[in-house]
Amino acid sequence: MENSKILIRNAAQIVTCHGDKVRRGAEMSDLGVIEDGAVAMSDGVITHVGPTEEVLRNIHAEDYLEIRAENQAVLPGFVDSHTHFIFVGRRSSLGDCGEIVICRSWSVVEVS
Repeated sequence: MENSKILIRNAAQIVTCHGDKVRRGAEMSDLGVIEDGAVAMSDGVITHVGPTEEVLRNIHAEDYLEIRAENQAVLPGFVDSHTHFIFVGRRSSLGDCGEIVICRSWSVVEVS
């Protein structure tokens, strides 16, 4: 099912890593964790992040594909771009798989 609006709700934790500056030392442990959180997306863009009840007050949930994420941690917008030298040859032949990985991640959460 393809939907341009997706709502991930009731996540045990949303880890936002909020802010726009490089963190060092003790600042690195401030992850911006939201308990019982939700993330709303429209056309692939994150539009709302916060406690589930707050996000639900600001959107029309019936317009969204809902993914219930109880007992799950969600890291919206996180892209793990690191690699290891040993994998360079095999991974480089795959090209840009970012969208495929994201879609598979949502499917796994949706099914569980």
